[in-house]
Order: sequence, then C-alpha cells, then structure tokens
Amino acid sequence: MICDRRFLWLTVLALFLPLCHLAAQNHPGNVRVYVTYLDDRAPNEQLKIELLSGSSGTRVMEAYTDQRGTADLANVPAGTYQISVMGQTIQPTTSDFFDVDERRSTQTVFVRVKPAENGNDAASAGPAIAVRDINIPESASKQFDQATEAMNQQDWRKAVTYLGEAVAIYPKYVEAYTNLGAAYEHLGDPVREREALTKALAADGHFAPALMNLGMLSMTEKQYGEAEDELGRASAGDPANPQILMLLAQAQLLNKHFDQAIASAQKLHTLPHHEKYAKVHYIAARAYEHENRAADAANELQEFLSEQPSGPIADAVRKELSNLRGETAASPSLSH
Repeated sequence: MICDRRFLWLTVLALFLPLCHLAAQNHPGNVRVYVTYLDDRAPNEQLKIELLSGSSGTRVMEAYTDQRGTADLANVPAGTYQISVMGQTIQPTTSDFFDVDERRSTQTVFVRVKPAENGNDAASAGPAIAVRDINIPESASKQFDQATEAMNQQDWRKAVTYLGEAVAIYPKYVEAYTNLGAAYEHLGDPVREREALTKALAADGHFAPALMNLGMLSMTEKQYGEAEDELGRASAGDPANPQILMLLAQAQLLNKHFDQAIASAQKLHTLPHHEKYAKVHYIAARAYEHENRAADAANELQEFLSEQPSGPIADAVRKELSNLRGETAASPSLSH
C-alpha cells in the first residue's frame, strides 16, 4: 500500500524517521508568471513581479522577469494571491486573484500589461519576443488549466486525462509532467508517478519541483541513496527553498550521512521564515544522537520547542528532551 505523503509526519521516539516526506501539512506550490503585452509580445525590460496576499494586499515575495517575460515564484505557501507587475516601460498592472494549495504543485499565471503612457516601450529597442517563443502551445496550456481545475476538485483521473493531452500536444511540458506525477501519487500509482517525473526531468533536468517530488517518491520506496541524490540536485537548483532542504536532511539521515544531515539542517535554519520548518531540528537531533552528541541533540530539540511549543508532537519532544538531558547529566562522556 502506498503511504499517503500528504499527511504523515515523523514518529518522535523512532530511531529513524518514517518513509513519507515531512512537508505535508502546508504543502507550498510553485507559480510561474508570464508577462506579455496585449499583442502577445514579451516586454524587453526586466520587470518587477510581486506576489501579494489576497487578504491584506501585503507583499509576500518578489522576483524579476527574464527576457521571455517569465518569472518563477517557488515555495509559495497555500493561500489566495494576486500578481503585481511594475516597470519603467509599462503601466503598473495587478492580476486577478488565484489560489495556491496543496493539490497543485505548479501553476501558471498570465498577466497582460500595457506600455507606459509616455510611449517609451522598450520593445522598440530590440526584436519582439512572441509568446510562441516560450514554446508552450495555447492548446496545451488550456489542457493544463483544465487539469488544474480538476485537481482543485480532487478529480485526479480527470486531471490525468487533461495532462495527458497537454504533454501529447507539447512533449516538453515540464510543469504538466510534474503535475501528472502528483496526480498519479494521489491515485496510488507509483510506477506511473515515477514515469511522469522522469519525463519531466528529461524535458528539464534542473526543474526543482520534479526533482523534489521524485526524491520524496524514492524515500517512500526506501531508495535513500537515490532520494539524497535527487533532493541534492533539487536543492542545488533552488538553494533557498526550505522545504527541499528539510527533505534533503531527512534523506541524508535515512542514508546514514549524519554530518550532511546536520549541515542541511543548519543551512535551513539560516533562511527567512525557517520557523515554519521546526521539524528539521528533530532531524538534526536524530543525527547528533547517532554521533553520540547528546548535548547537541538536546539543543536541537530545544530549538524545535522554541519554534513549535504546543501540540502533541511538542509534548512528546519535551518528554524526550527531559530524558536526554537526564542521560547527559548522568553520562557527560556522551557529549563532546
């Protein structure tokens, strides 16, 4: 039976962590933004993209477009958002509202803008870049959007049908293959899930979401070496992604690479908003215990409690911390 990777967390007192991935309760998504003029040309200027909270309008994160008018926002927490686009040669534009939730690993948002009223359109400074240069046919995008709606309704079989049409139209549609893998995961079909993710990586071997999902699948199948490699590549492609770092630390722990697991946990702890990933401190504690560094393990458990002080998991960690400190006091040689 396939483990449901959306909900399972770690058993606190186990020697190793469970096989399913950790980042399930607030699974973030990835948003790809395409900015074009009304005639489907991409502005030549590098434009500022801001992700705005739908409830407050506050800025959540920002990015800048490339020469194709494309920008990627990774690890977006679940919620309702808008995209704001700004630049010297365009009129400021804000998109419609859209949702990011755990049922969609990636999605695309198209924003059409108008040239600035002074007529200073940077597109005149060089050749126009048409949307077709992005390579994704409109018919494939429509199938992808229909699949996204089906995934919103948790109709995974319908999503598979739409995504199958999308990749048949455009065989290098990396986002569609990645979502196809997610749909197969929900249907409990790891063989087709791996096949879809492998095809995603054949289209783009550096696409971090596909590498992350493949790494999680490898962990479920106890292929810890493969998982560590896949998640390491994902982290190299998206080094500031805390979810990937936490999964990498888990894979390194399961693969008995304790020093590497500790290093990944420490790197995550330097990132903004790392408090949302308190579980990584438990991973580091397990690694320290395997190295007979009880005092360091206790410090990591204390860090966990400072970031996640309540709940049944916190109560279990608090009990373990008390026991660990008792052992450390009784046997100072356990730490160094």
